[in-house]
Amino acid sequence: MEILVQLDGKPLAASHAYARAMAISLFTWRRAEAGDPVDDDWQGWWAEGLDASLPAGIGSRLWLLQRRRLDADAQRDAHDYTREALQWWLDSKLASAVEVTVSRLGDDGLAIRVEITLRSGKTLTADLSDIWSLTHGV
Repeated sequence: MEILVQLDGKPLAASHAYARAMAISLFTWRRAEAGDPVDDDWQGWWAEGLDASLPAGIGSRLWLLQRRRLDADAQRDAHDYTREALQWWLDSKLASAVEVTVSRLGDDGLAIRVEITLRSGKTLTADLSDIWSLTHGV
């Protein structure tokens, strides 16, 4: 699985603040919600709830896809989990729009494309080449 983050079409180094923010948003395991299918482990960031000044719900629930089969419901949930993980860009007024596109890659792959329109007018994009293989350890 590869993530390519670009600002106005120019690739960003993994160490760039926007690339790090994207990686943390999508790959930190957000705590499961009451209706989510989990066993005994709700996951979540260890520091969540320790400091009221920190935003709640850091990360994404994409990890919940690991026990799912790849169907239309899983594709929809991948979209919703990604959108939820990036909501903070809008809430913090860093961005004016967040668009998420989820596409099937054959029978066993799922790609995610994110486009964030920053307040400056620049466009931040992230392409996740196969999120399905990441969540399933393939």
